[in-house]
Amino acid sequence: GTAGRPPGFPAAKPAGPPVLRGPGEAAFLPGSGEAGLAREAGRRSGGEEQAERAFAVCPVLSPHSTLDVLERGAFVYRQYFIQKWKRSLAEKQRCFPEVYDLRDILEMDTMTAMTDAMVRRYSEFETLDAYLTGYAIVDGALADLAVPSHALLAADDPIIPVRDADRLAKTPFLSVTHSRYGGHCGFLDSFGRESWVNTWVTRLLESPAAAG
Repeated sequence: GTAGRPPGFPAAKPAGPPVLRGPGEAAFLPGSGEAGLAREAGRRSGGEEQAERAFAVCPVLSPHSTLDVLERGAFVYRQYFIQKWKRSLAEKQRCFPEVYDLRDILEMDTMTAMTDAMVRRYSEFETLDAYLTGYAIVDGALADLAVPSHALLAADDPIIPVRDADRLAKTPFLSVTHSRYGGHCGFLDSFGRESWVNTWVTRLLESPAAAG
């Protein structure tokens, strides 16, 4: 389940969101994170279904950078994620007391300490650095993309440093849309209205099947 990892970070072995089928049996892979892009980049011939398009809204580009921003950034964001994660962990321990003893982790007060303890205790990764590096989508991780893929980033995202976009692989299968505003997965047309992400996805789906 997702309760064993910090909010905003992928699972130990992210399978990615489900492939959705559109008109004419075309398959599309929507998502609000990096798992869909990582899934398509890591796909190998083996009978897996391949999507026609992949979309990611505010994906974690470099987990190292995101964790650093959470630790060094605004207190309100850090406390929000820590408390949200602790509630999830407490619920996981309540449901599976024979598997999890998280009492010491629930007493920790930083994302780094909590993540490090969870990774070492409950994942196949030996170190926090290995975990974070393994799920970065920068520095060539997406070089093997084989389907048109699209990422939407906001310059004012408080937890995803947009500068990391410069480290994304330069491939014709990946297009990146930069928005001045949008926060983290916000992108509202105006206060109280729906996000314009749906319009962004629809426009791309109606365009020729090529990134960019």
